Amino acid sequence: ALKSFSDLGVGGVEEYEKKAKERFLNSPSQMKLLIVVDKLLTGFDAPTATVLYIDRDMRDHTLFQAICRVNRLGTDVKDKDGKVVVLTHKEFGLVVDFKHLFDKIEDAVTRFNSGAFSGFDDVDIDGLLTDSITRNRVKLEAARSAWSALRSDWIARSLTDNDLLVEYYKTDFPPDDIAKVRRQMMYRITQNVVVAYANLADNMGKAGYSSEEATQIHKEACEARHINLYVKQNTDDFFDPRQYDPGMRALLDRFVRADEAETIIPATADFSFLDLIGEDSDIGDAAQKATSEAGSARSAAEVIEAKARSVINSFKDSDPAAFRTYGEQLQDILASIRAETLTFQDQMKKLLELIKKMRTGEGSYPEGITTKRQKALWNNRGDWKPYDEPETDAQRVVGLADEAAEYDANRDWRDSSSKDAFLFQDRLKELFPEMSEEQIYNLYKLLAQNS
Repeated sequence: ALKSFSDLGVGGVEEYEKKAKERFLNSPSQMKLLIVVDKLLTGFDAPTATVLYIDRDMRDHTLFQAICRVNRLGTDVKDKDGKVVVLTHKEFGLVVDFKHLFDKIEDAVTRFNSGAFSGFDDVDIDGLLTDSITRNRVKLEAARSAWSALRSDWIARSLTDNDLLVEYYKTDFPPDDIAKVRRQMMYRITQNVVVAYANLADNMGKAGYSSEEATQIHKEACEARHINLYVKQNTDDFFDPRQYDPGMRALLDRFVRADEAETIIPATADFSFLDLIGEDSDIGDAAQKATSEAGSARSAAEVIEAKARSVINSFKDSDPAAFRTYGEQLQDILASIRAETLTFQDQMKKLLELIKKMRTGEGSYPEGITTKRQKALWNNRGDWKPYDEPETDAQRVVGLADEAAEYDANRDWRDSSSKDAFLFQDRLKELFPEMSEEQIYNLYKLLAQNS
């Protein structure tokens, strides 16, 4: 007990109970198991309680109160600023009954429905005795139905292998937002298949599946998991194997293994060094490290291509001219890859060189144009420069506009709907009376996006 008090920084039983309950409710990752004897049966709403382990004899009112503790779905827990700190995604609670009390539970519920127990909210009793195997089968079949529809669409589009799927789901240049919507839908469908299968994998027979059906569903889950990770890996959609919770990784590896797929990156891979590529980075060393992390040159090349796409997309709003230029350069590299004129090693180096160029802003700029904001103004001068204005005047505009953003703008000037934004645009009109309203606004947008 003294060790427990010390861990929570308390000095007595009452304070310990208070702190333990608070942590269980608001910081469940720090208080994953709560052992209770004759406590918390009433007045304790714990939506974070997912599994109830019963290891003592209970009956009637006491038993009913106990199982109600795990039946509450609850709402997200937010801090004082409104930020969600505990995401409540529980769809039902589980009861693990070590005392074989199921008949007593049914009896308790029957008495409740006949009016013997009053004062309980409907949410406590709703679906209280739903069999988890039956419920998980329903969820699995719904997930499989969506997966089947998705695969039928792929077949209709002749998307017969993973590389064709990746091309279908990648964002092209200029950007195609529909591709992103497609990916998000595919991620949800494939993830639902994997999770639904993992929840039922130990009880496929009890759920009514034959051994042949169980084998087929296992193959579907493996394929769904592989495609989900493969597309994320090739589009840089938050693909970081290290972010998978170790417990979830073990669960998926137990039930849904896809080790035969060479292109899936190991869960221990760390590609964070790609975000640090700069002027002094050695391209050869970076390519070698990527290969080591990915497990093969092909996988490394795919990850680097995805990172290059991600960096290019970061220019979409802040520097549209650079976005188009870098996108065209990437397409040239990919055309060489498709023509099979590049090895995976050469592919990696060209892509890394492109990333380095984008990170450092390499290019030919007039004297005095050195910062990211100044370069963005210069790259997109066609959007704000009057046609008859010489390049030397455009260089002057970049300097004056950059100084105005630094010294003349009020606090909320980046918010285009704010009063400060209109005041700042008026300031630009004073500085550049030769510009049209549209040119002034384009200049303002570039300044705001790069500040």
